[in-house]
Amino acid sequence: MQKINVQKIMEEIREEIKEKGYTEDMLSFHEIPVRTDQILDAIPAENKTIFTSTINQVRNASYIPWYRPVPNGIKGFIKKVIRKCVGFVVAPITDDQNIYNSLNITLVEQLCNRVEEQQEQILKLEKCIADLNKNK
Repeated sequence: MQKINVQKIMEEIREEIKEKGYTEDMLSFHEIPVRTDQILDAIPAENKTIFTSTINQVRNASYIPWYRPVPNGIKGFIKKVIRKCVGFVVAPITDDQNIYNSLNITLVEQLCNRVEEQQEQILKLEKCIADLNKNK
């Protein structure tokens, strides 16, 4: 059986936290620095094909599995032990997050459809106003 040096592992974690610049007063997610190079650019409302493509990409990326394969070795063993310890907490959280993600995607699609309907209605009303002004 292989001995596990918990102190060494904890020191590695502390070093990683220090390298990333995290501090104890960072309590909420919005205070932690996040990479912004992967955030989607704004899409013009006129370009429905790009919007649809982006929605499909978001839909494909919205499922978050709570279980991911880990490598063998000491790090893999430690990750498996940690997973067994926190799995009963993490699994329901990721299930809730997946439901939330799915509902948000549906909401965005519904909002897009509603905006399209409103734009069509605005065009019809503008045409009616123009016709009424001509008939004056």
